[in-house]
Amino acid sequence: MKKFTLIFSIIALSISAAFSQPAPDFTATDINGNTHTLYDYLNDGKVVILDVSATWCGPCWALHQNHYLEYLNSTFGPDGTDEVVVIFYEGDTGTGSDELNGISGNTLGDWVTGVSYIIIDETDAAAVNAINNVYAPQGFPTVNVICPSTKTIIADVYNQNLPGMISAINGCAATNLSMVADLYMGNSKDNAICVQGELYGHVVNTGTEPYTSFTVEAKDAMGNLVGSGTFSGNLTTGQSADVSIGVVNAPLVPETYTFEVAGANDPNTHNNQRDEEITAASATTSAIMVSIDADQYVVDDPTTWRIEDENGTVVVQGPALVNSTLFEDTYYLQASGCYEFIIEDGYGDGNSGAIQITDSDGIVIYDNSGFGSKGVGKFEVNQIVGNNDFENIGAFDLQSNMVSNQLVVAITNKQPADNQSIAIANLLGQVLFTKSLEKNTKEHEISIDVNQLNPGFYFAVLNTNGKAISKKFTKQ
Repeated sequence: MKKFTLIFSIIALSISAAFSQPAPDFTATDINGNTHTLYDYLNDGKVVILDVSATWCGPCWALHQNHYLEYLNSTFGPDGTDEVVVIFYEGDTGTGSDELNGISGNTLGDWVTGVSYIIIDETDAAAVNAINNVYAPQGFPTVNVICPSTKTIIADVYNQNLPGMISAINGCAATNLSMVADLYMGNSKDNAICVQGELYGHVVNTGTEPYTSFTVEAKDAMGNLVGSGTFSGNLTTGQSADVSIGVVNAPLVPETYTFEVAGANDPNTHNNQRDEEITAASATTSAIMVSIDADQYVVDDPTTWRIEDENGTVVVQGPALVNSTLFEDTYYLQASGCYEFIIEDGYGDGNSGAIQITDSDGIVIYDNSGFGSKGVGKFEVNQIVGNNDFENIGAFDLQSNMVSNQLVVAITNKQPADNQSIAIANLLGQVLFTKSLEKNTKEHEISIDVNQLNPGFYFAVLNTNGKAISKKFTKQ
């Protein structure tokens, strides 16, 4: 996928080279009610980074998720060295607060939470058109570098990495951002865990010096240490590393962990922390439904997808996508366990068409088209469907997968079964409860007392003629 033009089509133009164009003044009010005037900042000697984007734009969302603009603002903005002003300007007049906050409407997510720079959502069509005509003439996103001494735009850096952005900013006369040794705590590698899983801290060297050793720690909301890991090697400028902090249990409910890089000679410690929400991976059936509305660049980019098991083995290799064509198919995985749906784009700006990966119960595994270079949806198969061994089972359902006192299980057989039982097992496979079901009966509803179970994850296991299928539930 390439940049989105202002008329909602896509053009195959990527600009990041230096150029020079006058930057006209404008005044606008941000989402907090504060007024900002471009020339006020330029007259104060500040380099202004003006990102003109739209909440529905895939490349814009990929840029947002890189957190490069947040880094520039926190390091070189008012709370850092005070050399740069970063402004996000929503270039679509149809966008409102719900879209910016990721609540509803034509949006790819929450654009506000965790952002410290200026966000402008102008509703006046004439004002927005004037901005788009000058500051985003070739589409969204356009990230303008505006120099204070000449009041000119010298570069569009939307597809640059962080060092490339900083280098472009230093192209302004008399501007020399204080690039020093600096480690930046970026997005963690994987925020979803299947029962137990390995957590990673993502660290980027955004400074001038290499690093050979540092530590990454993760703490829960109470400040308790969840895990830690040490990097050892040679992390040079612009490189990143995923540092394992160890194996942890999946949280019962989403939890916020604070990842922090420490143990390094880093003078810019204000960007050494990042809060990440850690969740349990989606519990799914084995029937995985893939729907990808391919954009017109999937062949050239190229865009590819696959499903891997917990060992990294490819169990489904997606067929080649066709430009501007909807791909839909259903795949039946053969075993329970942890899997990842992985989609990659060689150009690095995702797919403009919708992506929806679900199981046969409608559980969403992945639905982010603005994934940049790579998108991952982790899921845990705990119910095998589409297998002839269980063709007599019409339904096996839990009234709720979050229980406190009673677990209610409903079973419907297509024909009466003469050898069935229901059991409860823990994550180690130990059977804690078992009950034989009445023979020659099609339908069963069983209520099981779970008051004595400790809070945590468990499995309801239906055994039929020596074969078992299971569904995970949580004891609160």
